[in-house]
Amino acid sequence: MLAGGVVAGTVTSPAVSPRMGLLALAKIDTGHAADGAAVEVALARGIARATIDVLSVKDPHKLRPRA
Repeated sequence: MLAGGVVAGTVTSPAVSPRMGLLALAKIDTGHAADGAAVEVALARGIARATIDVLSVKDPHKLRPRA
């Protein structure tokens, strides 16, 4: 994973979600770990643009009731 042409971290768990599209968990250097920061991820077919977001994309404030 690159931020401004500098290695910023490593994608650890890429996945495709039917609802959310492409998602991934990553280990990110703290200097680049700001919500909304733009990064680039190297893929087998080229480079993909990505945005750093909170861990729980669907419920970032954990307001949904749990069973």
